[in-house]
Amino acid sequence: MPPAVLEKALTYSAPYWEFRPNKRSHHLNHTFGFYTLCLEAYLEQKQGSTPEPWLVEAVTSRLRSVLAGGSEPECQGGLGGWSHGAFAWSLGYIRNTPAVWDALSAEEQGKANLLMQALAVAASFTLDDDNDYRTLLDGCRNYGKRWNPNHVEGYVAAGMAAAWYFGVDDLNDRLVNFDFDTFVEQLREAGFTNIVGSWTHTPATRQALMHGGVYKGEDAAAKYGKGAGVHGNTFTYLGLSLDQDWEIYKKLASRMYSHTARTEIPVTNKEGLYTHILTKGDDGHFLISPYDGRYGMCYEFETTNAVKNDSPFRSSLSYVYEGWMNNMATAAAVRARGHWNPEGKEGRELMGAIYVGSEDFLYKAKYGYWGFANGEAKIVTLADLTDKPRGWPFVLAWWESMIKPVVTPAGSALEE
Repeated sequence: MPPAVLEKALTYSAPYWEFRPNKRSHHLNHTFGFYTLCLEAYLEQKQGSTPEPWLVEAVTSRLRSVLAGGSEPECQGGLGGWSHGAFAWSLGYIRNTPAVWDALSAEEQGKANLLMQALAVAASFTLDDDNDYRTLLDGCRNYGKRWNPNHVEGYVAAGMAAAWYFGVDDLNDRLVNFDFDTFVEQLREAGFTNIVGSWTHTPATRQALMHGGVYKGEDAAAKYGKGAGVHGNTFTYLGLSLDQDWEIYKKLASRMYSHTARTEIPVTNKEGLYTHILTKGDDGHFLISPYDGRYGMCYEFETTNAVKNDSPFRSSLSYVYEGWMNNMATAAAVRARGHWNPEGKEGRELMGAIYVGSEDFLYKAKYGYWGFANGEAKIVTLADLTDKPRGWPFVLAWWESMIKPVVTPAGSALEE
């Protein structure tokens, strides 16, 4: 990671969360900064160097703050994955960086295991192929496992990271033998009040985790969904074992970067309205993305709303970022582990799509974007991403340092 980005990460204290029913707490600068430090330590050790003492201390001190309890991830699935996915990858880096892992006490390692398992339970409940619950572990119904990437990718990451952390066989053993009452008692003893509050907020959660079936009973099937639960059930995602990093990431990326790029898109049911870049060129017309007409534009630049209104159309720079930040955290982890494997024509096409989609997004962010979501215009400028606590400098560094060098199609970069 660039030195300036590491310095920026050090300005933020440990990541933290707070449980509030039907709400998601995110402090993305803290979480993404922590991820960046953990990634750096992992890469240094993997490349044959022992991480510097200051880096080991920075990672372990922040992790100890989370392990103290009361500020840990709520582990409920869905939009919580914005920060929980990156944190799960951070735990994976730590577990596989001996200089950091060995600096923790046996008690701290045990609490880290408990926390990672809780993240995996939430991922299994909300995403496993045998589950189709339309609720999170706190009972919130703002979720569907086929919804847009920002709802899904964070907890796919949690499942993948847990399989790396424990090993996929050990992880599945932990899920098959999961016992709600025993595990919640362990969480209480560890002081993990956010998870306990989340998992016990709605009594139906215990029944669903342990026995599957319909959440809140048969008469609620249409609203809450049903599944096999977690106890007794191994975890697969889209037919894949969770240790198939590259195959899972390919599916995520194929969805994320899935449109032919367009800058000016007519707004459905709104005659005369169209999306556009806010900045005008020398000719007095709004700028057009230089990637128009090329395949790979991000999913959320041309999709629909979950909320019904007089126009179902959605094209949103901020929604794109919320998916892209999760995608970049997973992409960087897959590459850091040495599992990046874009073989053949399909792989080359995917690399081109990732490049086009990411650079098209960054161009629109640089010059501002007039979008449309939930029935109204949504104007987003670069300042909305950079000046708010959304982890922008860290995500940009993951793209520029880890992913862009391996996806730029030969000869396709724009002339400067």
